[in-house]
Amino acid sequence: MADLNSTLFEYDLHLLQIIANRWDVDLDTRDEKIAAARLAEAMLIPEQAAHEWSRLSDAERGALQLLLASRQHKMPAVQFGRLYGEIRQVGAGAREREKPHLSPKGIAEILFYRGLVALGFDESKTGLQPYVYVPDDLAAILPIHQTGYDLSAEPDDLPDEIEDEELGDDEMEEAELEIEAPPHQQKGDTTLVDDMTTLLAYLQVHEAKLEEGYLANEVQDDLLAQFIGPKEYPRLDLLIQLAGQMGLMTVVNGAFQPIRQAARTWLESSRTAQVKTLVEAWRTSDGYNELWLVPTLEPEATGWQNDPTLPRETLRGVFEAIPGEGWVSLDGLVDEIKAVEPDFQRPGGDYSSWYIRERRTGEYLRGFESWEVVEGALLKFIIAGPLHWLGLVDLGMDAPDGTPLACHLNVFGKAWVGQGDWPNRKDPETPLTLDASGKMLVPRAASRIDRFQLARFTEWGAPADPYVYLLNSKGFKRAEQQGIKPENVETFLQRTVHTIPPHVQALIENWRKAQGASAVIQKMLVLRVDTEVLMDVIWDTPEIRRFLGVKLGPLAVAVREDQWQGLVSAMQDKGIPVETEI
Repeated sequence: MADLNSTLFEYDLHLLQIIANRWDVDLDTRDEKIAAARLAEAMLIPEQAAHEWSRLSDAERGALQLLLASRQHKMPAVQFGRLYGEIRQVGAGAREREKPHLSPKGIAEILFYRGLVALGFDESKTGLQPYVYVPDDLAAILPIHQTGYDLSAEPDDLPDEIEDEELGDDEMEEAELEIEAPPHQQKGDTTLVDDMTTLLAYLQVHEAKLEEGYLANEVQDDLLAQFIGPKEYPRLDLLIQLAGQMGLMTVVNGAFQPIRQAARTWLESSRTAQVKTLVEAWRTSDGYNELWLVPTLEPEATGWQNDPTLPRETLRGVFEAIPGEGWVSLDGLVDEIKAVEPDFQRPGGDYSSWYIRERRTGEYLRGFESWEVVEGALLKFIIAGPLHWLGLVDLGMDAPDGTPLACHLNVFGKAWVGQGDWPNRKDPETPLTLDASGKMLVPRAASRIDRFQLARFTEWGAPADPYVYLLNSKGFKRAEQQGIKPENVETFLQRTVHTIPPHVQALIENWRKAQGASAVIQKMLVLRVDTEVLMDVIWDTPEIRRFLGVKLGPLAVAVREDQWQGLVSAMQDKGIPVETEI
């Protein structure tokens, strides 16, 4: 932040005089710039600064010490104000009339009118916002060794996260983060990779039409039924958003479709590389907005916007600063963020302009008092949701199906926060197997590009490890619709399973011979008569024939399914008796 000269140069003469009186300095000028320079010169005399320091109360020194221990000797004004009161901003005229320096609202104003702290603006994660700070050169000479709040040996070793420290009160204890391993644990895994493969295959073989810009509900349900990982809508939304973010799919004629070359490149990558690309896409995605997916919250679109990347970076920074291999309490972690960086997603600490209801009560959640219900719930959702789905954290519970109460960074999570290199393991050679009936088994560990290709010309079985795909006429019909030929299937099978069973080879040969032809079993309405003479009369009567289809022999003819009632009326009009057995 600014030095003392730059700070005082922004003040009017009346404010400079108030500060000068506190420091026993005679300005003896009406020129603001000269007055500011004289005052700064006097305040930067170490003996003068020590004298002013000695006049502070313990509480005032504690507040000042909090700023001095913070990075760049600054703290967001709204955060400092929650602890030590607001610094009211008034013009020279109002200040002369109201004299706020004689009745300060709190410790913050006491320090402000003593010139020990100032207000300024600086960039933050949420944009430009006001800060309370101690001018750099003044901070350097304040005799902090003369108080019980001695932190003189600390600043060089303090982590960057102390920039937004709130743990200044004696009564505030350090949050307890590490806990014993919970009795029930849910390991983070890489099933998101498998379900991304399934998503791309599904979009390749189905026409996934959009309704109001998103997948129809029945399509979402059908997709979830194909997933091997948690069947949750926010997780499906994560996959869709990441597929778009990574350029794996696009919208064509009102439907999602894979972008073939980009999808192939990703599908051919190793599993560890695929996880890394998913994590990187999520880290920067603004299309996936966790705040709108927290099950206990109901945000309203009234024009306000949040930046979904800020909570993710906040969590990443906190995890990065946690040493050790132990389990971390979710409550403790949330408490730590509330103490250290509560305004991580609120520009300027604004807790009143976002319209968010509590889903259970329908009440609007406003003010800092709603922090646990909004920010706290959001942080826990991100940990138990995206971080777990991406395979970065394990979760711990008291009961098998209990609410997560702790988390643990695994090897992927440690790489995400910079505590190690990203895993770079080569995928094991995992064969596909094909039995005599045409059932093909594909383990999760097998090549994703092979499973994607296989899914294009087979009937899908229920999702499991291994996946099941059936080589049959239904799958071959799907293949034809995509321009896949019998020889393409043969080449794939020869490469992946080497030997094609006779039954499967026969299926492929029959498909080859029947290309372009089809056989269909369907229900049909039939008009049957007793004599060929009556059939000729019916067939030669235009008013009746218009309701008929093809002849099925000398005594039977197909009836259009939606026209049979018209046929009955037409025959009765011509005096031909008819009975129905429908």
